[in-house]
Amino acid sequence: MKEIKENDVFHFRYPPQGQQGFDSRTHCFEGLLVARKDKEGGLFLQDTYWGLTDNGGKSFLLNEAQKQGTLTFYCNLDEIEVIPPYDRKYYDDADIFVLHSQNACVPSCKYYYKRKGAGRSKSQMLETVNKQIKDAKRKAQSLIEDVSRFSEIKAKIEGGDLTVYLYN
Repeated sequence: MKEIKENDVFHFRYPPQGQQGFDSRTHCFEGLLVARKDKEGGLFLQDTYWGLTDNGGKSFLLNEAQKQGTLTFYCNLDEIEVIPPYDRKYYDDADIFVLHSQNACVPSCKYYYKRKGAGRSKSQMLETVNKQIKDAKRKAQSLIEDVSRFSEIKAKIEGGDLTVYLYN
């Protein structure tokens, strides 16, 4: 593993336990650990369950975390910058980072970032607009089918068939 530095962020996973059900290890635990400095200047890993800047969550020394589970480097907070959620569509997936607290229980618990200096991605923007075109065509086709179905119902009513079903 690389030498950690302040503000490195890791995904942490405990190994599975044999039993099913409640796991006290993961209660109020996010599994995103941020390297923080202690009062003496040493580093420890702080879980983000209570927020990215809050020191109230579970914490580990590096060797404790490595013994208890699996650490995977994700990013460094100094190398990314916050973006609004709707800007994700402009950047390559490799340049986007999602950090969260409280298991992303509500949208305000998800924080979106991009790699500093990352520019807009032509391929990602084209993928987004192509999906929008596909979705719009599907909606248009559905509306055309609705017009046809409603026209058939109208014709039946005009012909005296009052047993038809009227859609909402």
